[in-house]
Amino acid sequence: MMQFGDGCFSIFLDRAAFFEHGREAAQGACDGLGRAPDLAVVFATVGYDQRALLATIRETLGSQCQLVGCS
Repeated sequence: MMQFGDGCFSIFLDRAAFFEHGREAAQGACDGLGRAPDLAVVFATVGYDQRALLATIRETLGSQCQLVGCS
């Protein structure tokens, strides 16, 4: 059976909280599932440090979660 959790933030106006919003979105997906997801789809604008954002998301979701997405 497939289960889904979601976490979503629009952060284009809030540069100071960029990484925290990424962490909150990832945590929202975990909370929705009751565990870390096996797969996370991440969309982020190129106007921010994407490597740092992905590191923050990876830290929240754990190394077993597969990340896919685009900018």
